[in-house]
Amino acid sequence: MNYLPYAFYDDVFGQLLSNDIKPAQKLAGAPGIVAADHCGKRRELTLWMIQGTNHYGVQLTESTRRELRVVPLNGLHLMYDRITYICLQSDQQEVPEVMSFRDTLSKISVALRFTSNCILQAQMWGKHELVFKKQFFKLLGRSQTFMSVSTSNCGEECEEFVRKQLKSVHLKVMGCTLACPQAFNKVKNGLPNSKRSGGVAFDLTQYDKEILMQHWIPTVLTQEPDLFLKTMLASINNSPKLLDIISCKMYDPGLENIAEWPKLRKMARGNCAFYTRQIITNRLEEALVRQDSEKLGAIHIQYAPYGFKPFLLDIWQANIITLIEQVEFPKALDRLLFIKAFRMLSTFLCTLMIMEYEDSMQTLRVKQRECRSQIFTISM
Repeated sequence: MNYLPYAFYDDVFGQLLSNDIKPAQKLAGAPGIVAADHCGKRRELTLWMIQGTNHYGVQLTESTRRELRVVPLNGLHLMYDRITYICLQSDQQEVPEVMSFRDTLSKISVALRFTSNCILQAQMWGKHELVFKKQFFKLLGRSQTFMSVSTSNCGEECEEFVRKQLKSVHLKVMGCTLACPQAFNKVKNGLPNSKRSGGVAFDLTQYDKEILMQHWIPTVLTQEPDLFLKTMLASINNSPKLLDIISCKMYDPGLENIAEWPKLRKMARGNCAFYTRQIITNRLEEALVRQDSEKLGAIHIQYAPYGFKPFLLDIWQANIITLIEQVEFPKALDRLLFIKAFRMLSTFLCTLMIMEYEDSMQTLRVKQRECRSQIFTISM
């Protein structure tokens, strides 16, 4: 990280100590600063910065004003290509050290990144209601700690998970950078009613569907139970950048034991479950397949800041078809017909996902421009 000049920090900290003003107001437009918060009681200033593609929190205190405490904020820069940040303070009386502060960010990120419903947006509505989008998690702040968790469109298991995560952290919100709720409603309600993906033809014939249903589990998954894991490994080998995207640049799992990487195995299981749901559960009914596939684009937005590009799906698709071509079928004709039908299905799913991804990204860019002038900072 390229630090800003020490003189700049000294000047900022001098303003904080000599003036009873909010640094966030004073620092508007300062180089590299996207937001600021301070705790007057501890005389501590936290600056939230962007350096290249990395986001950092830099803490300065009166006693260590030349010691820059850098805390990476991977996972907390969300919907608008800016930081929607949470400045956290321990409920304990002692001032948390830098390491515990980093651990705190890590723990709260676990709650934010629950399963595939990864959070895309953190918003403060009112004074005590913190809303995490994407599946409408709502964390209600009572007194100094999060006392309850309510969810909509989520099951009890999900609610219990988030509640346990928050109870293990014991934090309160000090301040947030946020967008106006009215502006956020525009994002939530501004999606077009007619989808471009509706124009993508679903060309599978009834015979195509039958051949896929006949051989998907008994032939393909029986011989290749790790089909989707092998596909991911082959895709990473073709494009190592996938490793950064999947890990969200938070850590390096290492290529030596990548096949045992829990996140990769979890993604592979999820992909397998998705295809099995379309082929076996939904029996390749067009309306059901479209409904499930259209959700994939918005889900993949979470990987956009880390370099996700739609062409990576072409690599993935080519690898899975290559692996299926190596499976032994009862008849050579069945093999040819299955591969033909699977290629059509996979192309349809990937095309819908790409179109939904591009439409969602375009909507966010438009709303970002509309909301840019309405971003402000509050403190509790």
